[in-house]
Amino acid sequence: MIKEEKENVKLKHLWQFLAGGSLVVWFLMFFLFPAEAKIFWTTIFVLFKDYWWIVLPFPMWEIYQSMWMEQVVGAWLSSREYTLLELIPPRDIEKSPKLMEHVFAGINDYSTPNRLEIHCGWRVLQPRWSFELTGDEGMVRYFIRCPKASKATAEAQVYAHYPDIIIKEVEDYVKKAPHNIPNARWDIWGATLTLVKPDPVPIRTYRQFQEEVTGKMIDPLANIVEVMGALPKGQHLWFQILLESEKPPNWHPASLAYIQSLIDEHLGKKNGKEFPLLRFWHELKLLPGNLLSALAGKELATPPSSGGEEEPEFNINKLPPGVQEKIEAISQNISKPGFRTVIRFIYFGTRDNFNKALGVAGIMGPIKQLGDVNLNDLVPSNLTKTFANYYFDEERLLRKKRKIYNDFISRDMVGLWMIMNTEELATLYHFPDMSIRSQAITRVESRREEAPANLPVDLEVEE
Repeated sequence: MIKEEKENVKLKHLWQFLAGGSLVVWFLMFFLFPAEAKIFWTTIFVLFKDYWWIVLPFPMWEIYQSMWMEQVVGAWLSSREYTLLELIPPRDIEKSPKLMEHVFAGINDYSTPNRLEIHCGWRVLQPRWSFELTGDEGMVRYFIRCPKASKATAEAQVYAHYPDIIIKEVEDYVKKAPHNIPNARWDIWGATLTLVKPDPVPIRTYRQFQEEVTGKMIDPLANIVEVMGALPKGQHLWFQILLESEKPPNWHPASLAYIQSLIDEHLGKKNGKEFPLLRFWHELKLLPGNLLSALAGKELATPPSSGGEEEPEFNINKLPPGVQEKIEAISQNISKPGFRTVIRFIYFGTRDNFNKALGVAGIMGPIKQLGDVNLNDLVPSNLTKTFANYYFDEERLLRKKRKIYNDFISRDMVGLWMIMNTEELATLYHFPDMSIRSQAITRVESRREEAPANLPVDLEVEE
């Protein structure tokens, strides 16, 4: 999360703590000192009744602002017009996901709206993109969903790196999907993916997928494409990556702070500032001894320092190899453009041949290979994963299934999101190379060539 949202979460937790603490104090006062508690709360009530006009506007403003911004964001999103572009790659792609990384970099166009634009709803969010890979009854297709105003940008970025590709505007495929899933005929399993460790720590990318002997790249999407191509009739597997551009000042400071915390942890330094009351306690303990030292003319003692002393020059070679690798990976991660990202997938189909071993394990297996014990890993979030135990499990399971399905078809980014850079995104979404020979992928059968430059035009024909 970005810095502002983390501060909002901390503030929310503080208010929850204060409210809970006040409730506990009220109960203790009521049972231990009933007469004094009655006087105390009567006084509070009288003060609030007389001076409510001073106290009440502050919480009411916070409530109004949150509700107004929710209304503004909803109205802004509903007013956007989007288009869906199907990408049909050529059959003989001999290019690595590096080119797709350039495509993601080309659409990273963060622009900062001012407060007037935000609160009036003129420009609330960044343009929202969706890169989608679908497997429908054995047919694999690639899509990009973008604002209509960005259609030319999307086509230009893709054509610049894949000149033989075909891009065509199509009707949204989710409109043809069954409604109200799950029901008596259809079942569904889905989840939103989340990172195990903080955002700055990257996952394994396509650069680490190489065959040791020949040095050729192993396509990390090969397994997913093959699983989608093996789906029987009535089964569908959809994969979605939602993106909003994020500017570096919103996520680089947190990444640098995380690097510093790793260094401090392994060098035995104190992390963060010392709590003011704790420092006051240290000074209070030293007070009697310092009085005697002052009378005797000796040097006064000082409380332990929290990091203000001059430190020796940092040497990364003093850190363990695993920590050095993690710091270098984080440094490379934040050197590339980043996006606020939501990744989710759903597998749904008719109940007669619904097969989670194929549709769910078939996609989670390839996703797990992107994980690294020393770095990061993508896992299904328990908040969105379609399972429920212990209490009201059937009702909760039904609600989770309906929510993940509706979130997918509406391209909703509310809730879980993370920061991912262009290299990580290119690993998760790129076109298959020649090594993937699945017949299920919709491909260009023939190569397009430009017309000759000397082709005669506008010739006059004599009768």
